[in-house]
Amino acid sequence: MTLKVQICTKTLIRYLHFMNMSQSQLAKKIGISREYLNRIIHGKFKKPSNHVIAGLLHWTKIPFEELFVIVPDLQTNKVAENFPSYSSDLSSEKIIVINNN
Repeated sequence: MTLKVQICTKTLIRYLHFMNMSQSQLAKKIGISREYLNRIIHGKFKKPSNHVIAGLLHWTKIPFEELFVIVPDLQTNKVAENFPSYSSDLSSEKIIVINNN
């Protein structure tokens, strides 16, 4: 079974409210457009790039396990080797991204 990483939009929305931060401010820190972040927040784009994953983890300081969820990828017509793998090392608070491409 192939797995993919999806963002927990409710967690990110709560973070923005708690920090009194706009989508534009967070998007600028990550290096993406506000429109792209808005699509992620509203669930229109659930599979973030490695750059977005790393940026969100770095700037929000939210643990990987709270900000993202690993779900089955129901697109069975794709080969598993084409998907990056993600792992979280809780002891060092780092995310390890292994890209097979």
